[in-house]
Amino acid sequence: MSEHNDPDRQASQNDRTHHGDIPAMATAALARFGDRFDDAQREMLIKTAIQLEEAAEDLRRWELDNGDEPDSAFSALQGSDS
Repeated sequence: MSEHNDPDRQASQNDRTHHGDIPAMATAALARFGDRFDDAQREMLIKTAIQLEEAAEDLRRWELDNGDEPDSAFSALQGSDS
């Protein structure tokens, strides 16, 4: 089962949304643009911020060795736009 479809995680998100435990990024967006959101949009913003916060926490738990390289390497194209 995907973590994003996990009933316990969804219940946790709903609990956080309804009990005022709103992530800082959502609080900042609502403070700045809150008058532009209706209730459904506000709830979607908060749920999305919670999902992003949880995904970031999952990434923080991933241990890397000092020598681990990124999955892909960036290489600039050599063009003739001089």
